[in-house]
Amino acid sequence: MMRKQIVQVILLSLFLTACKSQSQPNNVDPIEKTPVSSEAPAVKPTSEPSSEPISEPQIEPEKLEKVSVLPYGISYYQGDEHMDGIGETNKPANFKRHPYIPYGFYIYESMEEYKLEDGTEWGMDNQRSLFSLFDKEQISVEPNFMNPSLTKYKEYIGSDKDEYGSYYDFFGFHDRGRDLVVRTHYFEEDKNRSLPMFLDVLRSIHYISDPKAFRSGIDFDFPAGTDSDEEEVIKLVKKNVEAMVSKDKAVFRSTLTSSDVNYLDFLIDTPIKYRFTKLEMIEPYDDSTGRRNIRIRYDYLEDGIVKQSGNIFTSLKGKDGKWKIANID
Repeated sequence: MMRKQIVQVILLSLFLTACKSQSQPNNVDPIEKTPVSSEAPAVKPTSEPSSEPISEPQIEPEKLEKVSVLPYGISYYQGDEHMDGIGETNKPANFKRHPYIPYGFYIYESMEEYKLEDGTEWGMDNQRSLFSLFDKEQISVEPNFMNPSLTKYKEYIGSDKDEYGSYYDFFGFHDRGRDLVVRTHYFEEDKNRSLPMFLDVLRSIHYISDPKAFRSGIDFDFPAGTDSDEEEVIKLVKKNVEAMVSKDKAVFRSTLTSSDVNYLDFLIDTPIKYRFTKLEMIEPYDDSTGRRNIRIRYDYLEDGIVKQSGNIFTSLKGKDGKWKIANID
């Protein structure tokens, strides 16, 4: 009898437990949900901001935009022996010729000239600072250093620097079929004084032409025009220029607005010889004036010296529909 009562109690306990489980199936407290913000949470810095300034990025020399030491090339020497001021220092200088190469420079009056067996050098402080010009085959160039003060120049080759602070800087040029090398020498303690002076001297280089070798003529081909009017004007100017070279006054006058005028005869009636070197520009037609301008550069020989200049040939269309040169300036 006792065993039967015990079994009944156990069964009743199991029944009550099952009922309780159905009322709370997971037997886990529900999780309280919190709204999520659409903005990202602020991130706390792991360290305090640095008070040190941010350094600028360093530009590699080969990535620098290069400029030329001689943006206008090497021009002819025109006979001026003295300049009241050259370069940024604007100090007086005298023209000095290289003894073996047909070039020269305006050398500061404060600089000295040192005549050597293989050439001439100019400098200061009893040859402590030197400026020299060579044909390329005369000199060995083996740079071991790139001078930051000079890497912006297209002509700069490099430098030879030693442990004593001695600099040899090299610049290379090609002019009139010749390869040239300019070398400057100075010491670290003289750099701020010597290098700017040497760059001014370098920029003053001129080609010394042999007047006996000068030949008149035309060094370029005239192009075709973009339309019939431009074509006619180009042919007209070509005819005029050829007449200036050959000193043919009749042909020269035939290209002008009136063949009877003589106001431009001074371009023909002169012993000056012309060598036209570059067609610089064919300007667009000016509708407001009816003009077509062509710019031409030329060299000319005068008093044994080759000089450079340029003219603007201005053409107008006549009532007959033909183009003629109205002025040469």
